[in-house]
Amino acid sequence: MSPRPVIRKHNPATLELVGQVECALPEEIPLMVEEARQAQSEWAKVSPAKRSRTLRQVQELLAERTEYFCEIVSKETGKPLMESLATDVMNALSVGDFAVNRLEHMFHASKVDFGNISTMMRYMGRTSHLIPRPLGVVGIIAPWNYPLAIPYSQAMMCLAAGNGVVIKPSSHTPLTAMRMKMTMEDAGLPAGIVQLAIGSGDQVGEALAVSEVDRIIFTGHTEVGRRIMELASQRLTPLTLELGGKDAFIVLKDADLRRAAKAAVWGAFVNCGQTCVAVKRIYVQRGVAAKFTELFLKEVTNLRPGFDLQDHSISLGPMISEEAVRNMEGQVAHALEQGAKLLAGGKSMERKGHFFEPTVLAAGQEMDIVRQETFGPIVALLTFESE
Repeated sequence: MSPRPVIRKHNPATLELVGQVECALPEEIPLMVEEARQAQSEWAKVSPAKRSRTLRQVQELLAERTEYFCEIVSKETGKPLMESLATDVMNALSVGDFAVNRLEHMFHASKVDFGNISTMMRYMGRTSHLIPRPLGVVGIIAPWNYPLAIPYSQAMMCLAAGNGVVIKPSSHTPLTAMRMKMTMEDAGLPAGIVQLAIGSGDQVGEALAVSEVDRIIFTGHTEVGRRIMELASQRLTPLTLELGGKDAFIVLKDADLRRAAKAAVWGAFVNCGQTCVAVKRIYVQRGVAAKFTELFLKEVTNLRPGFDLQDHSISLGPMISEEAVRNMEGQVAHALEQGAKLLAGGKSMERKGHFFEPTVLAAGQEMDIVRQETFGPIVALLTFESE
């Protein structure tokens, strides 16, 4: 057997060691899938009412451990504590509630309506029903930017439907994933129903993508999604892909500009812009562009970078890595070469950790900074004449 790699996780804001964890080996993935499948065969027989009670216990235990999870999420990602609370723990609980509340309604057989040919079908003695059943084992390849909210939400929906799961968390956030699995087990989920495959994407992630799971859920970068799709095609494994984005924020001339500016700043710089649905381009109607830009830039200057679990006024965390910082520097430089105008930020901060200034660029629609994904605290401002 190959030597077992170890991930040493450092806080990207302070560079302090948070912890370390041994990785799974690619050759261990088939065994994890098989163990999950054995557990799932029994879990699927459990009545929806009993599954619901067990998953409610998971929800309750997560809620009890809110402070604990906020701390570990913040230490692994560097994000402010209030962001960990609002966008990870509360988000996870919200989707978990949805899954549990829908569970008992999911497995009722429903009659198929044939529309205009219903009479003919009845005359022929034909009726059809849809009877939902669990898929089996679902492989979840999760990102680091919402290390609790995303894998927990996806796992809870899979479990509610009677499936088992094998979760491959990001190598940036293994400790959050370990504590999530522990919480699920402590709450009474059957042994083996949740498997955790910690390791690199090109080793452990790819091994999961070619394994005998019944569906793969991947959240992450578009190029990696293409690779996952290529690998999954070998077994025709169904996929759910949630990839990159370049979301637009539109400000019309009759908008409440002060409110719009506050909303745009939150949308652009939450989690230091490291969100697939973050605001990445802001289109402002020309008649109010100057005023909106003034208000927006003022809000940007009010952002407080840093890391302190006791200081809830901190509103901007770090990038996840030094490589991510270098990527932002390159995107800004390229935008300026293409003719963009720097209105705020534009460089890494002179402080400990992987901090990058919240950056605002006046740009044109044809520029790469407007048309290609930016996974960080950079937003492009553009103007338009009319709807």
